[in-house]
Order: sequence, then structure tokens, then C-alpha cells
Amino acid sequence: MILTIHDNNLQKVAFIDNNKQGTLNFYNDKWTRYLSKASSLFEFTVFKQTIQTDIVPYQTANALNDRSFVSFVYKGRTYLFNVMTIEETEHTITCTCKDLNLELTNEYTNPFKSNKARTFKEYCDVMGLLEFATLRIGVNEISDQKRTLGWEGQDTKLNRILSLANKFDAEVDFEVKLNANGTIKDFILNVYREHDDKHQGVGKVRSDIILKKGKNIRSIKRKIDKTDLIVNAIRPTAQGENGQEITIAGLGPWEVKNENGVVEFFQQGDMLYAPISMQKYPSTWTGSTGNRDKYTRKDITVDTKSKETLRTQAYKELMRSAYPSMTYEIDGYVDLEIGDTAKVYNGDFYPALLLEVRVSEQTISFTKPSTNKTVFDNVRALKSKLSSGIQERWQELFEASKPYLIKLATDNGVIFKNGIGQSIVTPTLYKGGRPITANVTWRWSLDGAVKTGMTYTVRGADVTDTSTLTVAAYIGNDEVAVDELTFVNVLDGRDGVKGEKGDPGQKGSDGLPGRDGVGIRSTTVAYASSTNGATAPTTGWTAVVPTVAPGNYLWTKTVWTYTDGNTETGYTVSRIGRDGNTGRDGIAGKDGVGIHSTTITYGKSTSGTIQPTSWTSQVPSVPNGQFLWTKTVWAYTDNTSETGYSVAKMGETGPKGAQGIPGLSYHLFTTNYQYNQTSISQYSTPGYTGTWVVNEDTGLVKIGDTVSMSVYHTKKLGLVYILATVKAIASDRSLTTVSKGLIDKGEQGIPGEKGADGRTQYTHIAYADNATGGGFSQIDQTKAYIGMYQDFNVTDSTNPISYRWTKWKGDKGDTGAKGIPGPKGADGRTPYIHWAYSDSADGTGLTTSDNGQRYIGHYSDYTQADSTDKTKYRWADRWARLKLEDNLLLNSSFNANLDQWQRSGVTIVDGKARITGEFNKTKLVYQSIKSQTANDGVNQVYIASISVKVTNFVAGSRNPYLAIYIDGRKNDSANTWFGATHLTVNRLDTVNNRGIVQFTTTFKVNVPRSQIGALNFHVYARDFTGEVDFEKVSLRRGNIDLGWQASPEDLQNQLNSKADQALTQEQLNSLNERAGIIQAELEAKASLDTVNNILKQIKDMKAADEATWAKVEKDLITHLQRVIKIETNLGDQAQRWNAVDTFMQVSNDGLSLGKADGSSSMLFSPDGRITMFSSGTPVMYVDKGVIHIDNGIFSKTVQIGRFREEQYHNNPDINVKRYVY
Repeated sequence: MILTIHDNNLQKVAFIDNNKQGTLNFYNDKWTRYLSKASSLFEFTVFKQTIQTDIVPYQTANALNDRSFVSFVYKGRTYLFNVMTIEETEHTITCTCKDLNLELTNEYTNPFKSNKARTFKEYCDVMGLLEFATLRIGVNEISDQKRTLGWEGQDTKLNRILSLANKFDAEVDFEVKLNANGTIKDFILNVYREHDDKHQGVGKVRSDIILKKGKNIRSIKRKIDKTDLIVNAIRPTAQGENGQEITIAGLGPWEVKNENGVVEFFQQGDMLYAPISMQKYPSTWTGSTGNRDKYTRKDITVDTKSKETLRTQAYKELMRSAYPSMTYEIDGYVDLEIGDTAKVYNGDFYPALLLEVRVSEQTISFTKPSTNKTVFDNVRALKSKLSSGIQERWQELFEASKPYLIKLATDNGVIFKNGIGQSIVTPTLYKGGRPITANVTWRWSLDGAVKTGMTYTVRGADVTDTSTLTVAAYIGNDEVAVDELTFVNVLDGRDGVKGEKGDPGQKGSDGLPGRDGVGIRSTTVAYASSTNGATAPTTGWTAVVPTVAPGNYLWTKTVWTYTDGNTETGYTVSRIGRDGNTGRDGIAGKDGVGIHSTTITYGKSTSGTIQPTSWTSQVPSVPNGQFLWTKTVWAYTDNTSETGYSVAKMGETGPKGAQGIPGLSYHLFTTNYQYNQTSISQYSTPGYTGTWVVNEDTGLVKIGDTVSMSVYHTKKLGLVYILATVKAIASDRSLTTVSKGLIDKGEQGIPGEKGADGRTQYTHIAYADNATGGGFSQIDQTKAYIGMYQDFNVTDSTNPISYRWTKWKGDKGDTGAKGIPGPKGADGRTPYIHWAYSDSADGTGLTTSDNGQRYIGHYSDYTQADSTDKTKYRWADRWARLKLEDNLLLNSSFNANLDQWQRSGVTIVDGKARITGEFNKTKLVYQSIKSQTANDGVNQVYIASISVKVTNFVAGSRNPYLAIYIDGRKNDSANTWFGATHLTVNRLDTVNNRGIVQFTTTFKVNVPRSQIGALNFHVYARDFTGEVDFEKVSLRRGNIDLGWQASPEDLQNQLNSKADQALTQEQLNSLNERAGIIQAELEAKASLDTVNNILKQIKDMKAADEATWAKVEKDLITHLQRVIKIETNLGDQAQRWNAVDTFMQVSNDGLSLGKADGSSSMLFSPDGRITMFSSGTPVMYVDKGVIHIDNGIFSKTVQIGRFREEQYHNNPDINVKRYVY
């Protein structure tokens, strides 16, 4: 979302864009729109940051003031707001804005009473509601209506328009259209018939949207209230011109029928009646008085002179009062427009609730959509038009659409200690709140290992840290629901240090005497049959197990005889089961012969009863809902055979499950912190709690989320990441976290021992739709889960339980935005560049051979031969690129007590200029350079530099600033100002309390030097307290900065200051310094040989570049023309090659290669794009001749267009720019 800031003339002056860096951003925004008021409010807050385009003393945020307007485009429509209130702090500006102009919202209109019937537009014209507000009427659905109206007292123009619309039974909205420069193009007032059963009014009928609980709204609450007066008879009156009473008597018959043809309202005499309301809500408790006495009456007075209007207003009042008020509260946000109507359905009511609602108010936040809210009005209950049978069938379909739900119960919880214990998990399947037990089976997966069963036993020894148990419910062969349960294994801490041996304990007292021991002398076992399973038989005991009839009981009696003569007897009993039902005959059996061979084939069919006609030895791919048939043929040794069939149905796709509870998320943030190892160790210690300021917005972070925050390691000179859990969200740019540890790349480990030779191990891979192996396939790589296991058997298992399942494909992302169209390709002709050389600036006497001439010319066309026409060439002086002149500023080291300088509160301290105090206003030091005699061309390059030191710095309340800027005047009679102000950036951040710092600016003057009257060199300081020392100020013409030097006038004055002509040490130093500068200037001037060498390098580089491009094109053609030896058609699948820790993969998306751990990778797309990734995030791409990278280092040369920047060959601390034509 882009906010445009306009000045009081609606000219665009600034933009606020949350999607771009280096611009202002807004937050805490809320846009509230009202249907009844035909207006809206917009509130937002802007952080007062300085951005790159700010100029002194202006800050972009200052454009938001009490004279500003703000606009934005939403769903193709422009909305313009007037800034009404501003709340400003040191760091933020909060604005409250209202759409419509001050003419409508603040200017009052006088009382008015019409003496005749008028149209809506005529009332607007006669009361001046549109004229000065630059407003016109657009849509007007009531243009044919006229009414006689009046108003008492003053009111704003907006309120008068709303009142006028109400009296015409109409609704209005305002529409603004802007020109490209932000000014008003059109301001439109649209007038619609009031919303009722026949007219929509403002907005649209959104029949394409149905609001449902759990889908796009959270809840619906219905309230029926008849505490207010129920009225089913009304007598309306009005006052005529002469004070007489006006009634509706004499208007003639009038009635209104409902949709069933029954009269719901009628007129009789001077009253209106509502008979259906009377029958539902009679005024008396008995019917003995007759129907007439059961009406509840109300008298009303209406301000009108028309009997028709009097009856219309009475009818409206009777409709509102005849029935109890029924309100519906709908909680949720729906992406509708103001005035739109939509239908609401909620099946949790009985009968099912079907409503028609209208958007009356809406709150939207562009930065926090979770706070969006929609308020509905004009709620109307709709009746179902379905028959009872259809409704019952619909109810059945509705019940069938309810999702299945799994509830899990454990007998020993989900937490183990030290791997000890076990917990049995018992599942229950529900559908719409009802438990389902018939034909339900269960499949379980713990950390990828799959099992089946009605319960699952989780053992603590199988759980390491945390393990997830996945359970899938099946009805028949169809998977209907999946759920997960997490188990945790907690380990005791290490044993403590062994303590010292304790003192011996006291001697215990003697125990009680024990019984004399006895032994078993003999054991006798006997058996008996009985029809009673509760009482042991008294007879029939034998030493041999008797035959027991089915359904009777077998008793066993054991008698133990001890050595002391005593005996004991014990009994056990078991029941012999009854015969079961006779089983069905089995197949594939045959008497007296053997099976010679067995053949199994497979087929697929849409029928589960009719066999397919074609069979294969391989299991075919069967679509969901169809049947897989298996045919088994047994060939016997007597040359006969038998055939058996079995059939299984592939499961249908089940209904979509309910939206899961949002889980905790992981977020990566960057910070500007720089710490040494000690601090990083402290802040990353598990359990450390602290608040971090991050560079990204924290709006999507929740308490409990995991975050990693980058910190610069000052010793390793790189980033490390602190892993932490969010404890609190302090603001939209800061988090309070509890540290969990440090993410840092360790050193290379030592090589492991050589492994022993072993057997060949095989890795088996399969694919499935979920973690329990549902939708098992060994070839379909499009499925979301991959399963693996290893053994020494080359054959793949077809049992999903054998595999350990892992999700390997995320959900499909949103389609990316369409890229910027590339430039149109060339027509394929070969271009040629032509060079020529001359001693004349216009090319006179040109040659195509380089003989050391001063001027060089070039042009390009599609003809190979060089032209001798000098006008075709563009000529350049190849000796005139390096320029260096003397310092133009006098007294640049302040040896003469600031002579030649104009200043404000400046003193000299130790040869430096100093400004001291509070710079609440601009303080500056400047010097004017007079006209020079040289008559050079325009756009001469100048370099300005200064050495600055700031001490005792205290920032002011607005915008502390320190800079250099230069402006100038012509030497004409008007002393005309020319050019722009050349200004350096604010250097307080690098100069403040950090010693002496030099900074430089390069600029151009756009008039000939002979016309310069003065160049003013300013030192600019503002809005801080402290001391600013500056020295060694320099301003000179040229494009190479060799550091500060005194002007020739200053050097001459120093030499002339000694009358005895003797050279002091200071003068000798000055002469040596001057000699060194002259030597540097001579060395800096390029000789002809140097220029020729540079030219040769440029031409060689260009030729090599062209040769490389030609070779690449040729190699590509040769590559594509080679005969294909191996061709693999992957379709929508991919092929991957894995090495030790790297991979390469080919698919329809292109070729990717990188590290197996995902730390870095590259993608070569078929459309020619090359992208580099770091931890899954794009960091560089090359696409259609464009390279995009955040940071880069060119160690030698970089060329943009026809200018090349490179390191100066005589001084590695200097870069030079060359025109390479």
C-alpha cells in the first residue's frame, strides 16, 4: 500500500511505502468507513526517520502537517483524506484524516423552507450545497421525484445533504478522481434509492458470496426483543398551513399483502392496521372483546403538508413497530464493500438460519489485517423454499459433510522419565460429535515406523527427547482422519559426587520368632465334569481328564499334603466352548492331486462385481473410487485348473478437514549488534532473558515462537545466530526472548576410523500421501511423504509398515508476480565500430591509424569499411581527462585570523577555526571566490574538502546537522544566482566525538568560469551543542584530490613575511611542500605514451570481450547440435544426483546444485535466469542482462556504459574514471 502526501494545493510532495526501503513507513493504521454518514476516517502513524532524499533543513516527514492531504488507491478507487488532527512526538507523527473537504464538513447552511415541490438537485442548487465544494451529481436514481421540504436551524453542508437524502428516501456516497499530479479531476455525489426489497442502494448484491460459520465468520448471535412497545394500529396526523389537523382519511383504499397473499397492512378511516401483528401479539388476554379491541394503538405527528407523505411515514413507523426487534450479531471480517449485501447461513440453528445482511460499517488495517472488522445491518431472515423431503435429504448431506475427528486417550500420559515405562494409546473416532465404531481400523506411525492395531503401546525406551505418534483412522479401505500425539522422554541429571561414608547405624531389635518350617509331602490332581461353573462337584473325580460336552465345565482339584500331616485343596474351572457356525467352503482345494503351479494377475475396473477383461502381471495404477481385481489360477498335477478372484476398492478422496490450530512458527531476524566472544557467550546461554531490537517487523510473531537473530562476531568477522524463544513482543521492532543456544559453524572434525568391509546394503524408497503410508506408491514422486528403509535385500517391500515416513514436499506456494518484460531483441545484423585520429578538435586531417594525435573519434554502423567523413565521428580530447589546479580559498589554514572569511561566532584556537555553543540557528563560515580570467566551457568539475573535529557533542531537539555546501553568483548586473546548492551528506554520525575526519564533495558549475562572480564556500552547523573545529579547507578545479594544500597567494605571503630574505625552517618546509605538490601534479599528468597504453588496454579488453561473446554463442550452437546419446523424459518429475555433501537435480524448473544441508545452492532456470541462494533465501540473480546483488567487490575494473572506473596504476589509493568510447 502506497500513501501519497499532498500539499494544500493537492500537489504530490511525498510518498509513504511499506514495501520499499529508504522511504517513510506507516503503522498502527485504521480505516473506518460508514454507510450512514457516507464518509470515512483514516488514522495512521509515521516514524520520523531521515531518509536519503531529505535535504537540509527539510525532512520528508515534515510534509505531514495541518495543511496536508493524504490519498491512496484501494480496489481501483481513489480515496482522498484531509488531515484533521496531528499528534507529534520526538519520533512519531500520528494523523487522523477525514475524507471530504472542509467546505462540506465545516461550512454551515442556513434554514430553508421550500414553497413548492423540488427535485433533489434543485434543493442542492438553491441551498448552495454543491457550488463551492466543487461537487457535481453523478448517478441520480431519484431524478424524477419532487417533494416540498423544509429545514429549521443551521447545519453543516454534509449533514444537510444526508438529511435531504433521507427525506427523499435515498442514500448517497462520494467519489473522488485525481489527475496524474494529484489535483482534483472530479468530485462526484452519487444518489441511490434507499435500500429495500426492490432497490439495492449503495453497494452491490454479492450473490457470489455466502457467509458461513467457521469459514468466513466466527459466530452468529440472534436476539429477539419485544420489551419496546408493540404497535399494530397507528393514527398519523399533521398540521396544515392554517393550523388545521391533517389526517389520511379520504385517501381511498390501501393495503399491503405479504408474499403468501395475506393482507399484512391496510387502511381504514384515518388509521393504519397490522392484522397479522395483532393476531401474534394481541393487546388483551382473551378474545371475548372481538378483534378490534385487540389492536394496540399509537398516535404520531409528522411534519408534512401532504396526505400521501403522511401515510408513507405512518406505514414505515408501523412496519418498525408491528413486530419485535430481531437483531443478529455477526462476528468476523468479510472482504466486501460498504453497502454490499450477502447471504449468511448457519446450520447450528433449528431450523437452519438463512439471512440477508448488508455492510454498514467496516474497519480495515493494511499493516495488521487481523484487526479487520465488518459490521452488518439491515439483517433480514430468508425462508427456505425447499420441500420437507429435500430438506431432510439436505440435512443428510450436511451431516455427511461434517469432518471426522480423532480423540486420543492414554493410560500413562505422554511423558517418560529415563526411558522407563510405557503408555497405551486408545483412539476414538467421532463424526459431528457422535462416536463411530463400525468397520473402523487404525494405522499408527511413530517416528516413521508404521504398525496397525486397535491400540498402540508407546515404550519410553523408544522415545528420544520428543517423538510424534501419528494415527490414521480407516473405514473399510478409506482413510477418513489423521491426528498426532507428541511423547517426551525426560532424563535425570548426572549423579552427584559420591559422599563420605556415614556413621554406623544403631543395632536393631530382635524380630518375632518364626514358625517351624514344613514341607510338601505329596500332590494329588483329579478331574471332574459338571454343568455348574460355580460349585465344585462332589462326585465323579478321576485321575484322567474326562470327556466334557460343549458348554459344560471341566473342574480340576489339587490336594497338597504337608509333612506336618495337614492338607490343603484348591480348585480351578474352565468351560468347554460350544460348536461354532459351519464355515464356508474354501477355494483352491482338490482331493488327491497336487498343485503344479500358481499364476497371479491383476486388473482394474469401475465395477466391484463384474470382472475386468484384461489382466497384467504387474499391479496397475487404480484411480480413487475404482476397483483392483486379483485373479489366481491354480494348475494341478492332473492337468486341471481352478481360478479364484478377490477385489479391493481404492478409497475415495475424503472431505477436507477443519482448519487446524495455528502452530508455533520459526522466524529469522537481523540486528545491528556487534559483540565479542564473551558477550555472545553470555547472551546465548540457555535461559538468558533479554530484549532485542530487530530490523524486521514483528507483526507475525507469536509468544512461544522460535526466532534466530543475527549478531556480528567482532573476532570471527562474520555473523552468528542466537536461537531463542519469544517471551514477549515489546513493540513492532523489538522482542523479549529466552535464549536456547548459539548457531555457529564449527571447525572441521577429525577423520573417523576406517570401517570394516561388509555386505552390500540397499536403500529402499517409496512415496505416500501421509505419515502412515496412505496412498502408498513406489513410483509417484509427487506425493507429499517419502519413506525409506535399509537392509541387505535388493527387492523393495510393498508393505508401508516397512518404511520410515517423512514429509519432503511443502504446500505449493503462491504464483510469483509477472516479471518485467525484457527489451526487444536486435534484428541480428552485425555492428561495426570505427576509430579515427586527428590533431584537430573537429577531425580535420583524420587518419585511421593511431600516430599519437591528440584527438580520437568514433562512430558505429553496420558497414565494415571506415568512413573518411569527419562529421560522422564523435571527437574527444584524450589528453584532457586529468585536471588539477591550485586551492582557490585564501587563508585556508586560518593563519591570518580568519581574514577573507565571513563568519558567525567563530574564533581561532591553535590555528583552527572553532564554533562553540548552542546551534539552535544555522551558523556558518564562508568565503567568496572571485571571477577568474580563464574562459573555459561550462560544467567544470570542482572538488571541496575539509577536516572537521566535533567534541562535547549534545544533540538538539530537531535535526542536528553538519555539512559543507557551495553556491554561486554570476558577475552580471543583477548578481544572478546560478546552479543548484551542492551539499554533502550529514556527517555528524562519523565526526561526533571521533577525532579529526576529512570529507569531500565533487560538483559541477553550469556557467563558464569567466562569468563566475563568486563561489561561496559554507561550513554549515545546526541544532546541537558542542565545539566544532575545522582546518585545511580546500576548493579547487579538477577531478583528482591529492589532499589539502595552501593557495599560491598564501604560500607567497609566507615567503614574503621575512624581511631579511633568510629562509626560516618554516619557509623551507613550505618550499619543500610546494615542490612535492608540483612533482605530484607533473606525475599526475598523463603523457602521450601513457594515454596510448591505456587506450591499447581498453581496445584489447573490448576485443577480448567481443571474442568471448562470439565463442559462447558458437559453443551454444555446437552444444545444441550434438547428437543426443541418452535421453530421459522426466515429465513433471525430477532426477537427482547426490554426492557426499552436495547434490545436483534436474526438473522442469531447471538445473539446481548446491550443498545437501541447504546452506547454499544455485538454480539455472530454463528462461535464462541464474539465482544463488543462501539458506533458501535468494541473495543474487542474473536475468535478461540484469545482475542483482546486495554487495560486491570489483578488485580491478568495472565499466558502466562508456565509462570505466579502475584503480590508478601509480597509486592504489586512487580510482580513476575513463571514457572508453
